[in-house]
Amino acid sequence: MTAILPLMTSEETHIKIKTRAISTMINFSRELLNHEEEKNLLNMYADNLANILVNLFQLGISKEYYPLIEEVLSVLSIWAELLGDKFSTYYGTFMPGLKNLLSTLGTDNTEQINLRTLTISTIGHLMASFKENYEPISGDLTEVMGALINLQNNLAEDDAQHKAIIEVYGTLCNSLK
Repeated sequence: MTAILPLMTSEETHIKIKTRAISTMINFSRELLNHEEEKNLLNMYADNLANILVNLFQLGISKEYYPLIEEVLSVLSIWAELLGDKFSTYYGTFMPGLKNLLSTLGTDNTEQINLRTLTISTIGHLMASFKENYEPISGDLTEVMGALINLQNNLAEDDAQHKAIIEVYGTLCNSLK
């Protein structure tokens, strides 16, 4: 981690190198999912990583560099799963940007559709971090579910976004039991 984090934060690091550093973080985080006893390793880097991810997300948006945005969203999804309810601390940092991305991202090309699909999935992972108590995000829950229903009503039957939306519905329904 101490070798990867500076690559993500340095102003001199090219955006493609930052994207590769995030990819390394994804691989590391996925491995943690398979090792219960090591999941807490991420806790000591969580605050620093949250700040870095916010900055990288904003950089990806400002440069319209979808590969970086995709990698940040992937890390967020894994991180939300790893941290579970502890991720709720960071929810408010990321959810406004995700909702904005969902509502403003075009569907002009496959890259945008894939990014929107990943955004939908990431929103589901972030909301699932509140599975013990959805009360703090009830407003977001209503807003996001409404947006997903509207989006789903306007999609072609074979659009891949349907699958992501149904997965979010399933995640939230299972958590609300």
